[in-house]
Amino acid sequence: MKNVPFATITETARLTGVSTYMLRRRCRERSIPCLPIGDDPTRPTKYLIDVEGLVAQLRAEAAQGLNASPPQEREKEVGV
Repeated sequence: MKNVPFATITETARLTGVSTYMLRRRCRERSIPCLPIGDDPTRPTKYLIDVEGLVAQLRAEAAQGLNASPPQEREKEVGV
C-alpha cells in the first residue's frame, strides 16, 4: 500500500479493499478518521480519509474481534 496521508473514499477503497459503502457510512457516522470537505459541514460534498489512521483502527477492531468470546458463549449471553 502506498504511503498516502489522506485519500477520497474511492481511493481508500482501492488501497485498502474496504467497500465504498462501508467507508461512506462510517464517514457519515464519524466512526473513522476523516475530514469532511465542502461549504456545509453538516452535508459535506466529499470526505478525505486518514488512510494510516483507518488501517490502524481496522487492525485494532479486528484484534478486538479475535479476543471476543466464542460464538457459543455469545449465544448463551443473548439467550439463543
